[in-house]
Amino acid sequence: MMPSWMQITLLLIVLLVIVLIAVYGYWARQVQKPAKGNPTEFLAQGGAAAGQRVVVCLGASIVHGRVSVDFVDLLRQRFSGQGLAFVNAGVNGDLAYNALQRLDSVVACNPDAVVILVGTNDVQCSLSERIRKLAARGKHLPVTPSIDWYESTFAEILTQLAQRTHAVVAVSQLPVLGEDLTSLPNTRTGEFNDVLRQVAAAHGAAFFPLHERQAEILITERGSNGPVYTESFGPVMGAALRHFLLGQSLDDISRRNGLLLTTDRIHLNSRSAGIVVEWVIEFSSGQPSIATIDRRRGSCSHLPIPLPTTAIRRP
Repeated sequence: MMPSWMQITLLLIVLLVIVLIAVYGYWARQVQKPAKGNPTEFLAQGGAAAGQRVVVCLGASIVHGRVSVDFVDLLRQRFSGQGLAFVNAGVNGDLAYNALQRLDSVVACNPDAVVILVGTNDVQCSLSERIRKLAARGKHLPVTPSIDWYESTFAEILTQLAQRTHAVVAVSQLPVLGEDLTSLPNTRTGEFNDVLRQVAAAHGAAFFPLHERQAEILITERGSNGPVYTESFGPVMGAALRHFLLGQSLDDISRRNGLLLTTDRIHLNSRSAGIVVEWVIEFSSGQPSIATIDRRRGSCSHLPIPLPTTAIRRP
């Protein structure tokens, strides 16, 4: 007996659902894959080699580098063979609160420098009730996110790093959120960046105006108006699917989306990642020395950071 058209339709629907589940599962595994050179991996491999200085980069998905160009790995390549180990302590979706909860793993790496770029998810929570509720559940937040909570949490991160490590600390502004500088998301990001600047100054941390560097490029090349960030997850999911399923580079996705500095209006393309790399080089060159622990003797010494002879030029 031949199957009816209803049976065939049902079978096709079941097959489609199975395919969609498989595709989603693959996408989720790729996006959530641990960062290359994360603290667990770094420590499992024995930590820093003798005489090697450790730089930990702390943040969320922009640092994690799965749906954003991995600037930590670019730094790793840039300083290859020059006595620096870069640890990627970025975790997708984290707020400043979550970064604070992970400080034990940062401290365990015995860092000589810590670079912090975290807070875009805090900004997004301030813009959307839906995102705020999702973050509260998914990230186990004890309070409703706010700019005041962000300020106190970030201050605690810097306080603990000062108390528990010998590391010099550098804080980055949050990057553009969408490429329309006149939009509410970028206005709100500016408010958070004002807080960051004040907290960094109060704790003696270096401060990098990433948002301002990006704004200069946007104004010069396109003016203040560009694609606007919205709370929809569509651009982020679409970019990730195209990257992991279709093999498109993040820069190709950025270009096809009509963007200059981001891949999906949130995460960095190579141009923005290059700005961060340049900043870390500038920050390093401005340090006459980095306090490093001689791990064989347990004592503290001061060794200059070996720098490349050329720096990445600003876009």
